[in-house]
Amino acid sequence: MTYYKSYIKSTFDALHNLVVTNDKEVELNVEDGFEQWCLITKELNDNGGTIFFIGNGASAAMASHMSADANKNGGL
Repeated sequence: MTYYKSYIKSTFDALHNLVVTNDKEVELNVEDGFEQWCLITKELNDNGGTIFFIGNGASAAMASHMSADANKNGGL
C-alpha cells in the first residue's frame, strides 16, 4: 500500500472509530458531541470566557491552527 493510501486509511479509521463523551463520560454520537462543543464555546464567548487550545511540538501547531479556525470560521 502506498504511503498516501495508508495515510488516508488511518485517518478514516481514526475518525470512524472516534468516541465522543460528555463531561459525565456518557458516550454521544459525533454530531451531538460537535453540537455540544459549538454551544459551549458560544456560551463561553458570549459571557467573555476564554478557550485555550494547548499542545506541545506538532500538537502546538494543531492547537494554533484550531485557535485560528475558531477565530476566523467560528467568530470567537
